[in-house]
Amino acid sequence: VGHDSSRAGAKLAFGKVLNAVPMFDQADVVLALDADFTSWAPGHLRHARNFASRRRASAEKVKLSRLYSVDTSLTATSSMADHRAAVKPSRVATIARVIAAELGLSAGPAPALKEDERKFVSLAVEDLKAAGSKALVVAGETQPGYVHALAHAINEKLGAFGQTVSLLAPAV
Repeated sequence: VGHDSSRAGAKLAFGKVLNAVPMFDQADVVLALDADFTSWAPGHLRHARNFASRRRASAEKVKLSRLYSVDTSLTATSSMADHRAAVKPSRVATIARVIAAELGLSAGPAPALKEDERKFVSLAVEDLKAAGSKALVVAGETQPGYVHALAHAINEKLGAFGQTVSLLAPAV
């Protein structure tokens, strides 16, 4: 109902509450960590429109954006994913930690992955690295604060702040 998880994640990552505003129309690669950003989230209509703008082929746009989704149930967003990892709720944080570790972030000891999760992580990390500042990682509100903090850390590592993510002070 509220935004306690995203606020807790921002506080862990930045020491204060900030609102992360994703810019899907600027992202070449999106990693959704149990985030149904096209149908349920603040600004979901704008997010859906901006995301869709990068998924339409045109003469001047040769490369379409790619979506990687780690989710606990099929959603409108995950149904559009180029690569999807359908997992138990407890595995979302595990996959986020491994992705962070493979990008060179210290997220504690890397937990073991199942074979299908390992393939997903390998593809996602390769694409995230290649996209760099044009990558975007978003965490869903049902995920705990530390998953949001990991998403912020990954975005920072990739140089996404100011490119595909804006950080704003909360209005209230």
